[in-house]
Amino acid sequence: EGPSNKVTVTINAVPAAPVTGTDLTYCLGALVGNVSATAVSGSLTWYSDNNLTTVVGSGSSTAAGSVAILPGTYSFYVTETENGCEGVYDSVNVTINLIPNIPNAGIDVVYCDGETLLPLVGSGSGGTLNWYSDPGLSNLEATGDTLALSTLPVGINDFFVAETNAFGCEGNADKVLVTVNPTPVVPSIINAGDYCDYETVQTMTAAGNNGTYVWYNDFSSSQTGSSVTPPAAVGSYNYYLTETNSLQCTSDSAMATVNVFASPSAPTPTADEVYCNGELLMPLVVTGTGSDFYWYDDNQE
Repeated sequence: EGPSNKVTVTINAVPAAPVTGTDLTYCLGALVGNVSATAVSGSLTWYSDNNLTTVVGSGSSTAAGSVAILPGTYSFYVTETENGCEGVYDSVNVTINLIPNIPNAGIDVVYCDGETLLPLVGSGSGGTLNWYSDPGLSNLEATGDTLALSTLPVGINDFFVAETNAFGCEGNADKVLVTVNPTPVVPSIINAGDYCDYETVQTMTAAGNNGTYVWYNDFSSSQTGSSVTPPAAVGSYNYYLTETNSLQCTSDSAMATVNVFASPSAPTPTADEVYCNGELLMPLVVTGTGSDFYWYDDNQE
């Protein structure tokens, strides 16, 4: 037997599975972050399969967005290697949830200032509708199928509706326009007054913002134009005037009353009187249909 040599056989411990971070959940289109794990003292290797054949990263964290792209759940497997020995894996999941389709915000609507605004009505695919007043979807106005509108400023008002599904994912928004056009102020009626039947009734004119004027006689008939002449016949005539602008918005109505009064018939005085100088003169007496009588000492009124 010849001389001997010593051979040392070292058996290294296999590292335990690393401690992974929490599972991650995202909505489709959101920026996907990194998966993470903690090693004891070795180096970490990340795989996309549990056979540990496809390496996707190394270190305490790795980007998941290059793998987790489409909706679904993706598992990432991580092992620790120390002294050339790779241990068993632990896994962490990344879930990408679908976002809803774009809902329908309804048709654009146009109002005149002062009109009652009807609620906006949207429709989606069964999720919760969220109404916003800005394209960045930060100013939430209401939640639900409808958005009640109270008052809006004159101009074009934009509203946006997006849908949130059961996963808590909000999709892209649809936009609806609510246009509020200015309404003219109430116009003025010039030359409205009272007349006696022997006087010339003056033409009444409209004063406003040069829109389209419509005159109504007790709302039983109408006439378009900037002026109207009341009838000269005895009676009381109520006129209403509105103005409509180029945006087809109509003002509230102005109102004026024109009265044409009947002239009283000639009064009847007592018979002519004859007195002797020095006699007591009796008062003259007159009767008629009027209430006030005026006496003159000649035929000139």
